[in-house]
Amino acid sequence: AGMALTDDPAVPRKWVLPARTIAPGGYLLVWASGKDRAAGAGALHTNFRLSAAAGGYLALQPALPGAALTEFAAYPAQPDDRSWGAAALLETTRPMVAGAACRLLVPTAAVSGWQAPGFDDSGWRAAFTGIGYDRTLTPTDYNGLIGAGGNVESLMFGLRPSCYVRVPFTVSDPGGVMSLKLRMQWEDGVAVWLNGVRVNPPTPASTNSPADPAFNAVSTAVRADTSAVIFQEFDISGQANLLTSGVNVLALQALNQSSSSSDLLLVPEIELTRQVTEGDAPVGYMAVATPGA
Repeated sequence: AGMALTDDPAVPRKWVLPARTIAPGGYLLVWASGKDRAAGAGALHTNFRLSAAAGGYLALQPALPGAALTEFAAYPAQPDDRSWGAAALLETTRPMVAGAACRLLVPTAAVSGWQAPGFDDSGWRAAFTGIGYDRTLTPTDYNGLIGAGGNVESLMFGLRPSCYVRVPFTVSDPGGVMSLKLRMQWEDGVAVWLNGVRVNPPTPASTNSPADPAFNAVSTAVRADTSAVIFQEFDISGQANLLTSGVNVLALQALNQSSSSSDLLLVPEIELTRQVTEGDAPVGYMAVATPGA
C-alpha cells in the first residue's frame, strides 16, 4: 500500500494504490480507465486514462518520496489487444546444494531452540551434506552421497535413531523471491524447519515424521532405498516470507525407523526463483496481452 501510479511526471502521486495481497508469482491488474475505484475488493481503476497515441507517460512511484520504481517515458503507440512494458525475466538459483557446509548433532537429550537461526551450534560437529551412513550397500549405496564429516554410523547405529542438522544459506534479497522449493534425498524420515518455523509442506506424514518429534523420535514409516536417492521436490513458496536478507538456516531432523536401522540418508537443497531487476529487463510489446484483462 502507498505506492502510486501516474500519467504525469509533474504529479507523481496521482493515484495511490490500496492495500492488496499478491501471492508469490502472482500479479495485480489495474485498469487505467479514469473511473477512480480503489475501495473494497473489486477491480481497481485509476483516476486517469492512458493515451493510445505514441508519446504517453506512465510511472509507478514508491510509497515514500523517491525515484520512480518503474517509468515509461514517451511509450510507443498502443494498438488494441497488445501489451507493452518490461519483460518479467526470472532467474533460478540454488543457494543450498549437496555438499553444503553444516553442523550436526546426534542428541542424547532434548536441545531447546536448536532449530532457531540464532542458536549457537559451534560445539556441534562440522560437516558437509549429505548426512547418513550405509551398512548394506544394496540395493543402493549411500556412501557416495555422504559428505566429509557427514557419516554418522558410529554415533547412531545401535545407539540413537535421530540426528539434528543445521545448514546455513544466504539470500541477498528475499523480497524478490517468487518461488521457493525444498529438494531432498532422504530416508527413512525427516522433519524440516526454516528459520525456526516448521515447514509445511512437506507435511509430517509425507516425510515419515511425527508432528512434534522428540530428540529420540523414530520415523513413522520405512522409505525404500531406491526412492531415497531420487531428489523429492516440495514447493514451499507459501513460506518464502520466512526468508531474511543475509544468512538463513534450514534445520532438519533426520529420522531412522530404529537405532538398529542399517542406513540413513539426508541431502537437502534449496531452489529459489526471483524476478530480475527491472532495469535489466528488456522493454517492448508482449507476445501475450495482459492476463485477466
